[in-house]
Amino acid sequence: MLSGVTAALMATRRTADSAGGALLTAARAEGVRVVLIVMLLWLVMATYREVVAPAFFGAFVITLLLFSAAFFIREDSSSLRPDRDQQWPPKPN
Repeated sequence: MLSGVTAALMATRRTADSAGGALLTAARAEGVRVVLIVMLLWLVMATYREVVAPAFFGAFVITLLLFSAAFFIREDSSSLRPDRDQQWPPKPN
């Protein structure tokens, strides 16, 4: 989570003047995220000598996949949208 927050802060720190600048900023933020993940994994493995490596890396991979999948899951709010002839928000009776 720390790496995601860091990447988000880095990506929103600057305003891009062009699409290429936006992509460069996003790529730089993603690179910082990956480097931070590797450094924190190394820190855990170096600090905790009795860590169960397969369970630790398994939990890490599952967490990484769940956070990545959350980007592709969206709530369908089409049932909450009013029809064209309805006023939104509805007036109380």
